[in-house]
Amino acid sequence: MLLPLGLVLAVLAGVVTGIRARPAQRVALGTELAAYEARAQRFRVAALAVAIVTSLLAASTGALGRGLLLAPAVFAVTVMAVVAVGELIPPPPGRAGRRRAGLDVRSPRRYRPRALGTALAAVSSGLVLVLGVTAATASPDDVGRRGRALAWICRADADGITGRGSTGPYPGSYYAIPVAVAIGAVLLLWAVSARVVAARGSLAADVGEAAQEDLLRARSMCAITAAATAGVSASLAAVAAGGAGAMYRASGAGGATCHGSAGYAVGGWLLIVIALAASVVTGWALARLLVQRGEPSIPQEPRTGALAG
Repeated sequence: MLLPLGLVLAVLAGVVTGIRARPAQRVALGTELAAYEARAQRFRVAALAVAIVTSLLAASTGALGRGLLLAPAVFAVTVMAVVAVGELIPPPPGRAGRRRAGLDVRSPRRYRPRALGTALAAVSSGLVLVLGVTAATASPDDVGRRGRALAWICRADADGITGRGSTGPYPGSYYAIPVAVAIGAVLLLWAVSARVVAARGSLAADVGEAAQEDLLRARSMCAITAAATAGVSASLAAVAAGGAGAMYRASGAGGATCHGSAGYAVGGWLLIVIALAASVVTGWALARLLVQRGEPSIPQEPRTGALAG
């Protein structure tokens, strides 16, 4: 099938879209904030390196392709965990000073990148919907593993069964349950990491540096949101592509006389469209993670007081 090639091209199209966004603005930072930003960038690079290793390990393990489907979630979890750890570690004494408690309350929503946040909500909802459909339509495979195949029944007339069969692998409950648990972990860690980024003690010496620090927080928020979006959208693309392949095979297995063949054909095409769209989102999110392009819009909120030492 041409579907794998189409998915690769869709990912590349998303990467190009993300890279072509406007460059991140350069901001003159004070000594403490510059040291923080340099360390944050090192942690992001380390997060990517570790995430690549852990996702490859996950893809090579797991029974009957489960590890491959879980690899995107493992990638996202690793990136977010390493970035959050970098936010939690205090700066070295004498180099970046000490953290200060701000009197204003910082909400994660303030720093959340709108486009990435919307994409994350969309692909998460899409994945839940697709997993629900595939779990509901799946059957046991030829050795009795539940939720791993797609069955069809062929009839000569309204009463006589002339043939039956199944095809797989199909992302029913055998795959859907582990993927759902993994994506739940991704979204939970994303929420926790967002809270860590927003609540980290301030390094700004005055109100002017506080505005600069808001931008740095927004960049960290962009990194964790991009990682979560890439993980969920890649999982959606994989599940949809697997379901489309099985429906395509089932729809042509017995011709038009097979029960559900028309529905499988329509469902297969819908899943192909979903897989391609999710692949574009995956490439775009990866580009936003790898290259600082564009800046989140941070609402200008009045500060409730000065920075406390």
